[in-house]
Amino acid sequence: MRLSDLAPNFAAEPTLAAALAEAEGSDEPLTVELRDSLKSIFVALLVERIRRPLIVITPEEARASELAHDISMWVADIPVMHFPDTDQPAYSMLAINHGLLAQRVAVMEQLVRAPMGRPLVVVASAPALMRRLMPIHEFRGNYLTLAPGTVTNLDSLTRRLVRLGYRATPLVERPGEFAHRGGIVDVFPPSASLPVRVDFYGDEIESVRSFDP
Repeated sequence: MRLSDLAPNFAAEPTLAAALAEAEGSDEPLTVELRDSLKSIFVALLVERIRRPLIVITPEEARASELAHDISMWVADIPVMHFPDTDQPAYSMLAINHGLLAQRVAVMEQLVRAPMGRPLVVVASAPALMRRLMPIHEFRGNYLTLAPGTVTNLDSLTRRLVRLGYRATPLVERPGEFAHRGGIVDVFPPSASLPVRVDFYGDEIESVRSFDP
């Protein structure tokens, strides 16, 4: 038995049921006071009801990570994502952790592409939300779609990957890297769990498949 199987029992509790009904039907700012132990359950039940993206904000980064994990235990098939803070001053010259950047891009991609009827939970700390982001139209404009049967010039593709911030490497091992060998281009998108191998025949894409690096 999973914790998500027990969630309906909590939804039947009168006090919690009343709070859920009020939160679901309110378009105005609403305050619901809950103990810490109930917050993850409440969010899980609420997103199941409203069936649209839900953003949860915490005061500290450590709490955001914990809460995202707790909420994921109470939902069956709804994505729960942590939008991390880069944990650096805004104008720092130090290199930002590549894994954190990839995680942030993955969350933004899901928010941009998620239709209103698709539930999604994003948990972020206040510091993480204070970081300035590119305009949404610019973010959408930087999408790159690779599909079998489409015609794409290999040199143009590698140049665009560089412009998008991908790093050329001999072998692809981490998100944000790509490698070009003959008629094969390996790309590791930030939002993917595995890299993809794009096979070309001339300028036409023959196949796109994931692989284990």
